[in-house]
Amino acid sequence: MVTLDRLALVKHSILLFAQQTYPERELIIVTDGKPLFCEAIERFVQSCGLDNVRFVYPEGPRRTLGQLRNIAMQATTGEILCQWDDDDSNHPERLMVQAQYMLQNNAGACFLSDHLQLIEEKQALCWIDWTAGATSIGPENLAPGTLMMLRNDHVSYPEEGPLSRQGEDSALLYALHRSVDVKPLSGNGHLYLYRFHGRNTFSREHHYRLSSFRYTSDMLQKNMDKLRDAARYYALPQPCYVLPREGPAFTLER
Repeated sequence: MVTLDRLALVKHSILLFAQQTYPERELIIVTDGKPLFCEAIERFVQSCGLDNVRFVYPEGPRRTLGQLRNIAMQATTGEILCQWDDDDSNHPERLMVQAQYMLQNNAGACFLSDHLQLIEEKQALCWIDWTAGATSIGPENLAPGTLMMLRNDHVSYPEEGPLSRQGEDSALLYALHRSVDVKPLSGNGHLYLYRFHGRNTFSREHHYRLSSFRYTSDMLQKNMDKLRDAARYYALPQPCYVLPREGPAFTLER
C-alpha cells in the first residue's frame, strides 16, 4: 500500500486488511509522508495488535507513484503480490477468493472485471461491469487497481513520464498481459469498492464516466445477497443510494 497523508482512509484500509481470511499475509506500507503522519499510522497499527504490517520510508527527493509502488513490490517477501490502495475498500474474502481463482487457473496474474463504486458526494453506489458490451475480455475490460500477481521480476510500474504519476497500474496491467497468462475474475464485484472522495488520483470526470458501465436492475437483483453482505464491511454513507443502469434507484441499509 502506497499512501500519503490520508490518515482516516489509511486506518480504514488497515482494518480491512486485518479482517482478511487469507492466513499468510503481510501489508507493506510505503510512504514519504510527513513524520507526524508516519508516527500516527505506526501508533494505529500497534493499537490494533498487528504484527504483519511493515513500513518502508523512502529517503531523498519526492518519488513518483510508480517508483513508490515498485519499492513496495521489492520489499515484499511473499510469492503472491496484491495492490492495496489506501482509499479503496476490500471485502474480508477478497484475498482468499482471488488467490484461489488465480492459482486454480495456473495464471500469472488476476484482475477483477467488475467491482463496486462509491460516489461519496452523491451518496451513490454502483456495481461496475468493465465487460459491458464487450464480445471478448481483454486488458481494457479489467480493473487495474484490483491487481493480484505471482512474483515477477520482469515487469514493473513505470517510474518516469506521465504514466508514472497517473495510470501506472494500467501500464502494469498491459505489461503483464503481454508476458503472462492473465485471468479475469468476474461476478465477484462485491469484493472491491472503488471510492471517489475528491482527493483521488483520477478526476471526477473519470469516476462519473466509469459509473455509466453499472449493472442493470436485473443484475443487481441477482447479486443482492452479495451486495448486502458487502455493505456490512464498507463505510457507506447513510442513506446510500444504489443506482442501476436503468430503473429507479433504491436505498441500501448497512
